[in-house]
Amino acid sequence: MSILSPRVLRHVEANAPALVSGAVDYPTLLRQGLPQIDFYDSRRHLGALTGPDLAERVLIRAGALAARGLGRGDRIVMVANNTEDYLATLLAALVLGAVPCAIAPPPAPAREESAGSAHLRAAIRVIEPTMVLTTARGSVPHPGTVHYEDLESSPPCAIPDQPAAAPSDAHHIQLTSGSTSAPKAVVLSHGNVAHNIATVSLSMATVRGSGRLFSWLPMYHDMGFIQVLGALIYNGRIGMMTPLGFLRDPLSWMRNMTHHRSTVTAGPTFAYRAAAESLARSAPAPVSIDLSELRHAYVGAEPIAQSTLRMFTESFAPWGLRSDVLVPSYGMAESVLATTIAQQSAPAGPLNFGRVRTLPPDDTGAPLVSCGPPIDGMCVRVVESGGAEVGDGVIGEIKISGPSVMAGYLASDGAVVRPPGGWHDTGDRGLICAGELFVVGRSKEMLIVRGRNLPPYDVEQVIGALPQVGLGQVVVFSVPDDGRGRESLVAVVATGSADPAQRRQILADVSTRVRENFGFSLDDVALVPKTAIPRTTSGKIQRLKARDSYLAGELPPSL
Repeated sequence: MSILSPRVLRHVEANAPALVSGAVDYPTLLRQGLPQIDFYDSRRHLGALTGPDLAERVLIRAGALAARGLGRGDRIVMVANNTEDYLATLLAALVLGAVPCAIAPPPAPAREESAGSAHLRAAIRVIEPTMVLTTARGSVPHPGTVHYEDLESSPPCAIPDQPAAAPSDAHHIQLTSGSTSAPKAVVLSHGNVAHNIATVSLSMATVRGSGRLFSWLPMYHDMGFIQVLGALIYNGRIGMMTPLGFLRDPLSWMRNMTHHRSTVTAGPTFAYRAAAESLARSAPAPVSIDLSELRHAYVGAEPIAQSTLRMFTESFAPWGLRSDVLVPSYGMAESVLATTIAQQSAPAGPLNFGRVRTLPPDDTGAPLVSCGPPIDGMCVRVVESGGAEVGDGVIGEIKISGPSVMAGYLASDGAVVRPPGGWHDTGDRGLICAGELFVVGRSKEMLIVRGRNLPPYDVEQVIGALPQVGLGQVVVFSVPDDGRGRESLVAVVATGSADPAQRRQILADVSTRVRENFGFSLDDVALVPKTAIPRTTSGKIQRLKARDSYLAGELPPSL
């Protein structure tokens, strides 16, 4: 029986032949032709890569990888960049039937002590790859290390004539966090990927060859990878820029979409606020922005703030943005990308607009934003701590099931551990109202930074390594921040120093160390006496209690 419902299958037969089998058929994808890809930086259009040129580069790299022994089922680790070299190599690996795992490029690859380098080493330990593909010429602890530039000189191979992938075959591995110790490795099957791409595309009423996607999201993130792969499969023209380009100038996202005439894009909540704030600061007002062709702008990967969605919509309305463009959604690596999507217009209400539906404010004072109903074939339930399902409007733990839910986590012995009973425990809390999901927070302690999951203890270890701090003297957590349209990141650091100069130096060193190692900045650093961090009787830091104390003002900020 097909993993695609009859309705989805009819849509796929008409618009995405490479998905008809319930798996991603890459040889078919190459034969039917690839779309053009345009590359941008924060200032201009850099150039375009035609579909035939991309296909030729894919086959050149497939030949080079095959010559090095890469074959079907081999796991590989790929340092990911938003470049044509990375994209062509990724597709080449998938054409050969290899199972790629993308990771973020280390900010300082030559520094073995950096968190980025530690994350690369951790990924290699967890994945146990046949090959590691990287751009860095620094030390990579794997004998099968290959540099992207070394794959450019082989003659193109023929499109492989091999048995088609089965829906149960592994497609790729997605790391759930930036952990420097043991990141969770999510094994996603061909069936998982085919179902999610096909079902999400159906919800958008995607017609083959008609869409124009723009993405600045990193290709190591599920939102960045899957939306680009979906556009390739549906033959939609693609525009890409680097995450760094966006961060340097958030308004370049809008300018580049204007040039590209984009119809689809996506981003975490913070990105939409950053673009609106950048517009407010710009003087004179930009005349080179026209968003009238944009139809779907997906919002997800972190808590969704209604104030941010309203701010973005109203800010760009004079530049052609429709009021119904923003699409709140909910998903995670364990479900490929999307689990729920707000597809329908919201009912009339003082805080509702477009496809943004809300419930009255929660205990943080912010209205809850609907992430929509489950996509075709997916099931969402909310349960109490004992596992019993709760009623409509009652907050509990969110669990999901369906064809998009992962094959399982990769275990240390190479086995794939499936979710019990097919139900994945998301670690999020929420409620269901009128069939739509509202997410209220997380039951787990994971940080979400620019849509990337990061264990707080990784940041604590880096800060604790400072000689003036010490291990076990720091706790890191996130707190709601409606003003920023995202969660703020806070570090509470214990110190016995009362000297103002020393305290200023600690604040500066903590901020610098986090920025250098992780590529983001803390929103607040609170210096407290060494007895102020709450601990259990065994001395373990009580992170959630520290967070509550901070929110109550019992740990006053020092910045």
